[in-house]
Amino acid sequence: MPVRHNRPWPQSRALLGSINHGRAAFQRVLSVMKRVCLALLILALAGATYVASPFVAAFRIGEAIKAGDSDYLTGKIEWPSVRNSLRHSLGPVALGIPDPGLEEDLTYWQRFKLRLGQGSVDRIVDAYVTPERLPQLFTLGRTYRELTGRVVPERTLANLPRRIAETWSRIKRGVFLTPTLFEIEAEDRFAPERRYVGVLRLQGNEWRLVALTVKIVSPIGEVVQAGAYDEYSEYDEELGAPPPEVYADDTHRQQGQQETARED
Repeated sequence: MPVRHNRPWPQSRALLGSINHGRAAFQRVLSVMKRVCLALLILALAGATYVASPFVAAFRIGEAIKAGDSDYLTGKIEWPSVRNSLRHSLGPVALGIPDPGLEEDLTYWQRFKLRLGQGSVDRIVDAYVTPERLPQLFTLGRTYRELTGRVVPERTLANLPRRIAETWSRIKRGVFLTPTLFEIEAEDRFAPERRYVGVLRLQGNEWRLVALTVKIVSPIGEVVQAGAYDEYSEYDEELGAPPPEVYADDTHRQQGQQETARED
């Protein structure tokens, strides 16, 4: 007897074709979704790296100062602009001037101290705020603290996580002024009322410190003593310019004010 083969009905073949077609379409959609998810993951990692990079740069600069790595500091700090910003802020803090910008409210004694003492502060800043001498200044401070009983543990790889955590706990503020300009504020380890405000600028693929100011705050967080250039003014925000601390002198500010006046 002839062998009879069971062949699928035409409807079955059509159903199988639809299933295969749907399976292929699903595979294509799944492949697209995988590529989109991968792209989003890459963007998220890139964004997280970008946001974290100025904090890492600030931490590494601090570690280089403690380690006395002058070669690293030379390439990561714009020393002329940093010295200029420190002159403006350290003078009033060291001399006890609440707000040098309001000179009409100062007493005669405060004005005398500001004019006489600012020169001495400027000379100290010029002498010690250099790649070689700034680490030496930190070493002298550490020696003094050890003599007064405040011993600071040595920097080791084992205590690196603890040092990172301590540094992070002292950071009070971090904000992007522009996509390439970042401001960070941290309190002093031994004097919480003293705050350091640094401005880092993204140059190429690295962050560099371009300004550093010192200010004194009250226990409730209000600024009670600060340098002449410690506010990011509306004028700078409108022009998209860096904050006042970044200027090496007042030339750019004066030119900008003149141009604004002409436009008005």
